[in-house]
Amino acid sequence: VPSDNYIAIWTGTIKTSGESGIWRFRTDSDDGIRLYIDGEVVIDRWLGNAGIGFGAIELSANTAYDIRMEYHEGIGNQYCFLQWAPPSAGG
Repeated sequence: VPSDNYIAIWTGTIKTSGESGIWRFRTDSDDGIRLYIDGEVVIDRWLGNAGIGFGAIELSANTAYDIRMEYHEGIGNQYCFLQWAPPSAGG
């Protein structure tokens, strides 16, 4: 993989704990990123420079969901992170 000008895509599943409700997601990337849960766009920061993206989606307890994260690296630094929190985590 070159150090600049590439795209990476991660796919898999995420299984919720015993909590239904609004789950929150956060990305931190340089450069663009998109996050899909069950085919629904939750975060779309595809254009632009480094930054943090936030999104939320209602999910059911004890359920597996398809997850897809797309990342593009332009030039310079390269990084991307994904975090999530259940409804009970608060703000």
